[in-house]
Amino acid sequence: MRRHLLLSFAFLLLLVTSSAGAETSQEEAFGAMREQLERQPLLRADFRQERNLQILQRPLKSSGRMVLREGDGILWRVEEPHAITYLIRSGEILEWEAGDRPQRTAMAAVPAFRLMTEMFLAALAGDPTALQEGFRAEPLPADQGWRLRLSPKSEDLAGLIADLEVAGDRYVEEVHLREVKGDAVTFYFSNFKTEPAELDATEKAYFAH
Repeated sequence: MRRHLLLSFAFLLLLVTSSAGAETSQEEAFGAMREQLERQPLLRADFRQERNLQILQRPLKSSGRMVLREGDGILWRVEEPHAITYLIRSGEILEWEAGDRPQRTAMAAVPAFRLMTEMFLAALAGDPTALQEGFRAEPLPADQGWRLRLSPKSEDLAGLIADLEVAGDRYVEEVHLREVKGDAVTFYFSNFKTEPAELDATEKAYFAH
């Protein structure tokens, strides 16, 4: 679970396109996303996740709620099929499954995951700049809003991710990630809320760790 969260909560690494023509093309490709995304310091949403593993015939499904706090990470509260909570930051993941003490995992040993996580958090908050730095984009047809197919620029990410599709309107609504080894994960986000604009007592307790 944690590995797939990191892979899908994420996008980033170095490199910029070398020619002016390529830069212009990429700016145009990201243009609709940049124009329509709304930047929010605090965003809540429901999520559904489907993981397709080659060793299994049926996808693994989960659902719950997330709270994104810009600059402080994302609180990922899985409610189905069983309760488990993650606090995902650029440098670590905290996990609560039973009891009050979280299991803490540092991402210092996996810098690509850390950078991808930073990128994903920025995109969810409404800032696609990091995505543009780390991926090449191809516009795809969309009934409304925008949809992009992204391919990683760096060899490090290309060794993990075959491609990504990201779609939405005012907010990121879908993330489809296909790994090089053939597994895939999809996230659907809905029921976005920006109010109340402050964390409640339970959310504050998690973010305080």
